[in-house]
Amino acid sequence: MEGRQGVRAANDRLEWVARNLGAKFVDPNSWIRDVDFGRDGLHLNRNGARQLGDLGSRVCGIDGESQKVMSN
Repeated sequence: MEGRQGVRAANDRLEWVARNLGAKFVDPNSWIRDVDFGRDGLHLNRNGARQLGDLGSRVCGIDGESQKVMSN
């Protein structure tokens, strides 16, 4: 899957940048299973999008029930 190899290469570069800036980089592709991608093998299906959202919440320490985005 050529597209995902390109994403993997880009994530490697982003991880390097984050490390040099003292930031945490989480590669979502290491947490999302192959079955969570759509037919094209690059974009997430509905379950994959849910998995990515759950990962983001865990990494950021956000509980979807207790955190609300407030608008002005």
